Amino acid sequence: MVSEGAMRAILVREPGDETVLAPGDAPRPTLEPADVREIKVEASLLTIAIVAAALATVYSFVCGVSSMAADGEVRHHTSEQWMIMRVVFQAVTVGLVLFAMFG
Repeated sequence: MVSEGAMRAILVREPGDETVLAPGDAPRPTLEPADVREIKVEASLLTIAIVAAALATVYSFVCGVSSMAADGEVRHHTSEQWMIMRVVFQAVTVGLVLFAMFG
């Protein structure tokens, strides 16, 4: 019997079969072979290009901010050159994403 104020759970296996359970009384779940599904991960060339362009955007942003903080050059480019590269990489990334969505 469940006391007043105690947590209750209702187990419904089939319509009309409602069983009130106390905490800890729930049956262990069982997995049948039909319950296990294969998960496929596919990376198309377009997906790889989008990820590469996004990483290039982040890299150029970090180098540009580092160049601004150091008030000089990072990897032989000024902060202005890094930020121009960031804008170009960002435009490529957005273009690839739009192509993936609507192309």
